[in-house]
Amino acid sequence: MNCKWFIPFIMSALVTALLAGILYWPALFQGKVIVPGDMPTTNQFFSDPPRPAQNDLLFDQLSTYMWQSMAASVRKSEGRTPLWNPHIYTGQPLVANAQSGLFYPPNLLLGPLSAGKVATIRVFFNLIVAGIFTCLFCIELGISAAGATLAAITFTYSGPLTVWLGHPHANVLVWLPFMMWAGERLLRRPTFSRVAILGAGMGAAILGGHPETTFHVWLIFLLYIVARVFLCKELSVPVLKMAGLFVLAGSLGVALGAIQLFPFVDFMLQSATFAQGGRSLVVAGSNLLYSPDWLAHLSTVITAICPNFFGNPLDMNYIWPFSLTQNYSEQAIYFGTIPFALAFGSLLGCSRERTFFIIGFLAIFCLAVALRTPVFEAVNHLPILSMANNSRLKLPCVFLAAILAGKGLDTLGELLAVRRFRGKFIYAILGILLMTLVLYFVIMMMMFLGDQGILSSSSADGFLNLLLNNVFSGRAIKSYIPLASVITVAVVSLSVIRSKRHHGIVLWTMIIISGGELSVLGRGYNYLADERKIFPELEAVRLMKGREKQPFRILATDWLFEPNYNVAYGIDSVGGYDQPVDQHYEELYQGQQGEMAAKHGPGWPWDVKRWEPGGPLEDFLNVRYIITASELKPERYVPIMRTSGYSIYENKDALPRAYIVHNAEFSLDRQATLKRMTGGNLDFRKSVILEGEPYVVPFTGHGTENGDGAE
Repeated sequence: MNCKWFIPFIMSALVTALLAGILYWPALFQGKVIVPGDMPTTNQFFSDPPRPAQNDLLFDQLSTYMWQSMAASVRKSEGRTPLWNPHIYTGQPLVANAQSGLFYPPNLLLGPLSAGKVATIRVFFNLIVAGIFTCLFCIELGISAAGATLAAITFTYSGPLTVWLGHPHANVLVWLPFMMWAGERLLRRPTFSRVAILGAGMGAAILGGHPETTFHVWLIFLLYIVARVFLCKELSVPVLKMAGLFVLAGSLGVALGAIQLFPFVDFMLQSATFAQGGRSLVVAGSNLLYSPDWLAHLSTVITAICPNFFGNPLDMNYIWPFSLTQNYSEQAIYFGTIPFALAFGSLLGCSRERTFFIIGFLAIFCLAVALRTPVFEAVNHLPILSMANNSRLKLPCVFLAAILAGKGLDTLGELLAVRRFRGKFIYAILGILLMTLVLYFVIMMMMFLGDQGILSSSSADGFLNLLLNNVFSGRAIKSYIPLASVITVAVVSLSVIRSKRHHGIVLWTMIIISGGELSVLGRGYNYLADERKIFPELEAVRLMKGREKQPFRILATDWLFEPNYNVAYGIDSVGGYDQPVDQHYEELYQGQQGEMAAKHGPGWPWDVKRWEPGGPLEDFLNVRYIITASELKPERYVPIMRTSGYSIYENKDALPRAYIVHNAEFSLDRQATLKRMTGGNLDFRKSVILEGEPYVVPFTGHGTENGDGAE
């Protein structure tokens, strides 16, 4: 490795590791694990009274943790990877549930290590991969070590990567810098070793465990490569040969990820998710070029200069004035006020450098599609893209913007060296910084006027009142971090310029301030837990398991023992969370009219299943125990445990998991079959409905002399 690569490589690795250590030091020195282990305490089943979690947006991370905990247990005890999860619904594929990510490199440690320890290793692994290869991609593009360091810090500790760090999204996203670096190297000097390296990165993205993000990452990478080939015209080999090399790299990636990809695709094609068009968020009133909620999406852009403008789940002051479904994680786009200003300046000044022009265009494309802006809305209607949540194109957008920020730092250094303080690049930077100052000035003026009684909101719960008295109150110190960053950089810059000192002080001040503010904003977002206390022993669990020697399922209401918490105790439940959802099970759930089905209407393939007691399929599905905060009819359910927050009832009529009937009905109409099953007039103890034509095995007879059968 030559000096061009070695110094930035070491620098990015050290800086990334240092910030990771600062943010997550209890995981290094106190044995904590980066898992939201306080989420169960929000549940009456685990804590009386329930206690709030540090960050309630992390609740679905526990599902990933439990899938992997189950895999770790089976690998340790039986030496194999479990293919099936029997504990939710009526059983779901585990490997085909891509979010389990059982073959992602750090997850191969499941078995020798616990799921919590592997989750912690995975976080550090992802941060190091993101930081190193963002830096190396920058160096490949000719960005200086300082600019590459800024880009690495900016992306690795950006809002999107921080809020998704414990989710499988991050496992995929961190491989985009690797793919861009490897792809750029392959473009410049095609060799089979570089093909293999690129293929490894593409395969790792597949194994990451989030197919939707994998699709987005591959899409942006391929658009970049195609644009580089046809716009830059720097190839040392013919276009067709270069295309063949990239196809070969993609094929290697698919082969590497096949153990995860093929089961997922097979399951997806048989799922309710696929049958209903995936998770498309096309709303009523949309057409090919226009979505009526684009202004609500666009309003989230303000978080690019003020990440906590709508509040923060850590401060429990998150507010959202629109009906559009959003949350802090989905809105996250912040990667530092100073890097944003540099990226914006670089965006306006990169038209002469085609590579950076491509990166800038792709960043705008990602953001425009994510925000569902008019015209760009058409992308959301394209095949495959119409099945995805494309608002998450913000994730690759921030990576591309981080590269522009690194380039912008270099450009600023060149202008400071010659003391040139005019031009659209400088004006763009000043524009973003001024916009930030104006925003905070207006907010503070409104707070002052409110204190004087001159300005008031229409109601105590009005958005303006919540904004001023909660989000920007004196207690919400983090809301003012961007303002402090801008003022600090401005003071240092003016001091250096006036005293004619070396301009490098300004550049490194920007790097340090950017890393510091992202660390402060990200601190505490991801919870660190004592793994032994996440799922404690419970008397209710001991009671249910002690009463039964045969397999049984439970049904929990009121979010008790949900979602998937039962997996931690090896108990089967008809409810839970998974994605995709088996089509046959979805039809049973819709027929049962579960709570979510009733709420969203027929045909809604929701991934959280919440059954209500008393349905026609309850006995058939082996539901032996009901956990609920409600009172149930004593003629059907017998209470076996009562607490102040919930009761456990035994369903005496629950059928065993397997039994014999002597009457079979045949049906060719699936809807008629479902109607018959849920109509309440089928005795499951005596009859079974078989789909298809009746088939009678011909009797051949036995014991005849010639073996030809009886007449």
